[in-house]
Amino acid sequence: MHDPELLRTAWRRLLAVADDLAGRPVAPDLDEVDTVESYRHLASLVGHAVDMFVLSRPEAPVFVRAFNTDEPTERKYLGDNADTRYFYANVSDAHRYVIRGRRGDEVYLSFVLHAGHRTDSLQQLVASHINQQDLECDADGGFEIVLSPERPDGVANWMALPEGSASLLTREYHLDRSDARVARYTIERTDGPPAPLTAEGLAVAIEDASAFLDTAMGSLAPRPVPSNTIGEPFRFGGPLPGWGTPDNTYCGVSFELGPDEALDIEGLLVPCVYWNVQLWNRHMQSIGVPPHAASVNHAQLGLQPGDTWRVTVASRDPGTRPWIDTHGHARGTVYIRWLCATETPPTPTVTVRPIG
Repeated sequence: MHDPELLRTAWRRLLAVADDLAGRPVAPDLDEVDTVESYRHLASLVGHAVDMFVLSRPEAPVFVRAFNTDEPTERKYLGDNADTRYFYANVSDAHRYVIRGRRGDEVYLSFVLHAGHRTDSLQQLVASHINQQDLECDADGGFEIVLSPERPDGVANWMALPEGSASLLTREYHLDRSDARVARYTIERTDGPPAPLTAEGLAVAIEDASAFLDTAMGSLAPRPVPSNTIGEPFRFGGPLPGWGTPDNTYCGVSFELGPDEALDIEGLLVPCVYWNVQLWNRHMQSIGVPPHAASVNHAQLGLQPGDTWRVTVASRDPGTRPWIDTHGHARGTVYIRWLCATETPPTPTVTVRPIG
């Protein structure tokens, strides 16, 4: 006979964590826009935590929406990209899985397996991954990917499932999401059907959602870096933990601009399948939604490998193009991605200038 208080205790814990986080802003100097968005962000994060840990369990995984939805809405968290669809599934090395799907017209499709503490993205390492360059598909774009500790004979697409495997993240990049033909895929456990859901199992899942809420909000703590100063390009993978894909080269700068200031960013487009510059608010949510997203990619600018680029960030028209509108945000992050780059791009330059 199960304890009827078990689920109530887990549920109350989830609500208590959410309430506590509402009283702990990401920084003490939030303005009105930041404060309003902090509650929208927390509401989004609670919804995603339930999706990720209650609806998708290692013994019965499904791909749930992650970072943003499959439509361009404001339900975002932990550094989404306006041009990307993301999905998430919980997995475990105690089981075996297969992913079945069909490609769309995306320029990039990847599956990244992370190992480590299940509820702490900052402590998870890339364990294995596969992208569209290595994925073997049939004539119609159909594919299967086996996840197991050892590669079975005759399997075309395989991802290692080592000890400590915890989460699987998918990414699809589109140059124009307004007219995209998206990929479709499912995940299935192949080592036997899941046992019926129990109160004990569901309580653990709800507790995992609570723990994820706490660690996810902790990852938003401001970094001690000066504003309007860009960092060097970097990649996830190897010893660097986190949920970024190892196929991306990332680069970021925290912006802080007055109403009459603009930030010019200049760099080089090295050979890659995708590049963009976009803005996040102080909660690591992309600003705006397509077609009014604070983002621009290489196809929208008509850039080719070897081209130099210059993007201006400002709260009002700076008189130059391309202009990325901050949508009323005085502070935030500019994030740059070069996807599947064949070489490390040089560090871009940034300049703050007055708007006449």
